[in-house]
Amino acid sequence: MRKDRYRFKGISTIDDVKEFESKGFDSHNVPQNSYSVIRQSFLDNQNELALSYFTLIDDYKKPFTYTYAELFAKVNQTANLINSIG
Repeated sequence: MRKDRYRFKGISTIDDVKEFESKGFDSHNVPQNSYSVIRQSFLDNQNELALSYFTLIDDYKKPFTYTYAELFAKVNQTANLINSIG
């Protein structure tokens, strides 16, 4: 079953945003960068669907899909490639 570690449910109005922001960023269980979000999502939900998309409208019934494990592997692969070329 999918985990919702960051619990951002209920933020839907400007008043919700103001209340969230009034408590200060550090008081929330918010990751410090996008890699941390992807890594923790991978650790929590390895085999769950992370991403589903289609490139052409006619292909909407056959989307490309990635589990969190597959997405995390691709993110690391891309980061390693970029790092290797400087």
